[in-house]
Amino acid sequence: MDVSWHIHDELVDRSINAQVVGFGNISWDYFCSLEFAIFVCSTTGTGVETDDMKTFWRLMLRKSLAPDTLSNMKFACFGLGDSSYEK
Repeated sequence: MDVSWHIHDELVDRSINAQVVGFGNISWDYFCSLEFAIFVCSTTGTGVETDDMKTFWRLMLRKSLAPDTLSNMKFACFGLGDSSYEK
């Protein structure tokens, strides 16, 4: 969350409208309406994604989605590992 809020504050400082929304709290309709998204994804233990990220990822992989559902969205993904993992 700290990284998400840091990115948010940097965008707002540049007069860019930004919101921080957790994967478990975003509606599909709202997500599909976005023009740009920055995904900040963390893992736990040995690189396992969080439960809310798994659920959101399953939504994105549905076969029933039209191929162009997210064609107008630009995005970036920022992955964070677990600092307690030795490797």
